[in-house]
Amino acid sequence: MNRKITYPTILLLGIGLPFFIHSQGWDCSNSLIEKDRHHLTLNLNGGIASHFGDLSIYDFYPDSKVMTESGPGFGIIGTWYITNIFGISGQLLNANIKAGMDNISFRTRILEYNIHGRINFINIFHPNSHPRFGFEGYAGIGQFFFTVIKYSENA
Repeated sequence: MNRKITYPTILLLGIGLPFFIHSQGWDCSNSLIEKDRHHLTLNLNGGIASHFGDLSIYDFYPDSKVMTESGPGFGIIGTWYITNIFGISGQLLNANIKAGMDNISFRTRILEYNIHGRINFINIFHPNSHPRFGFEGYAGIGQFFFTVIKYSENA
């Protein structure tokens, strides 16, 4: 008998199998991280940074905005979880943006660092749960530096 595996079957298995596995308790709840609440996480992020303002001429044209007025941006966040509810984080962000209008243009480099506390709201109300999503709040203090270079055709 020749059986053909169809796209809906693969989709159903791809969605249903993780739910089945999670409901059977195969969610790594006995791992070292779950036993030891004091752990460190490291998050990396990246993307594009853009300027929306008086010198930007492509605010309503996303493709031109990305190609001509955007630059790379990246960040790193390190969090030390003291408990399963509270953690302390440090963050470093770097971005490069550019924009121009008529005969004036600029490039800007932005560097930001901050330290903040994080609270996991799900674990406050359900301390022994392993939710499939998270809801965290964070607040802290930080500082940013930026360097602007102005270019003009008249200069």
